[in-house]
Amino acid sequence: MGTTPEASRLASCITSYLQPAIPGPTLEGAIAVVANHELYPKDLAPAVWHNPAYVQFILRVDFLQSRINEWIAESPEGQANYPMILTRIFTLLGKQASRNLVACIRLNRILGVIPRKPGDRMPLLPKDQLKHAIAAEEFCLNKSFAFSEMAFLGGLHFDLLIASFTRAKASRDALGAFPTQWVESLRTAHFAYEIGSRLKSFKWNDTVFAAGLAIGIGKILMTAQFPKEMGAGSWPGFLAECEKLKVGRWVHFELQEKTRFDTTHAELASLAASFWRFLAPVELAIRYYQTPYYLKTAKPDQYTVSAILCVSHALAVGAPLGELHQRVLRNLGLTAAAVQEIKTKVLSK
Repeated sequence: MGTTPEASRLASCITSYLQPAIPGPTLEGAIAVVANHELYPKDLAPAVWHNPAYVQFILRVDFLQSRINEWIAESPEGQANYPMILTRIFTLLGKQASRNLVACIRLNRILGVIPRKPGDRMPLLPKDQLKHAIAAEEFCLNKSFAFSEMAFLGGLHFDLLIASFTRAKASRDALGAFPTQWVESLRTAHFAYEIGSRLKSFKWNDTVFAAGLAIGIGKILMTAQFPKEMGAGSWPGFLAECEKLKVGRWVHFELQEKTRFDTTHAELASLAASFWRFLAPVELAIRYYQTPYYLKTAKPDQYTVSAILCVSHALAVGAPLGELHQRVLRNLGLTAAAVQEIKTKVLSK
């Protein structure tokens, strides 16, 4: 990756936080089954069976032990039909709960809290471990948004990152950044979905909500990469400085971030997206969401996503819509009245 400060910073981010947080093919396969409404819970078994480690962990889940023992007892001694048992487990739990089971196992593997001894059980608490993933999915379900499964995957990366931060012993400020950034990210994602749903022939409806969430991931990574201990060069210090400004806060933020840090939150967000197969196709849209015009000619389909994120983030954080945003809105074909309608819908309690 080279030896420039930026390359070094990105390499450090990958080594410390991002690589372990990749969902992996087993979890991605489980999520794909849930997203396909023509498939059934039993169809999760082939997606998981190829990974012996996951199979063994599922067979050790504590709350499933009574049922598993019953099914093992049905078979001749020493000849338990484990593919059948796995299929029965998923059929019993249903698609969402089975997916959550696999996701919790992935989180536990990142944290290193997995059974080591033959008799150890796997305690899983999906509501505690998958807070952001479940919150994102339920948010979309409650509002009758399409593609709630993709929202789950977008929220899951907050949970994966928390696990990765915990494993890497990230600073208290970095872990403390999640609640604030989650609220901001969910609002950005909400705006992005509402705007995208009003555009004709927009092909990224399934992705735009999760793409909006990813921007917050970049800001959290900045908190970890530039901790408070760096003093004036820290990300928390920079944010505090911006907060003190009465006028021009957002202009100051955008201009100063690029000059003070050897990487930006948009770069780290796009770096994270590049590791996530479902968001990799819109990585550039995330990378240039503050300057979407860079993509207008070269990548017109990604320009649309980037333009949506540009406006959505500004609306989410309460930044004034400047000339760039107005130009973007005209390109998207959205009138001032339409934007006001979207704002009222998103910000109403």
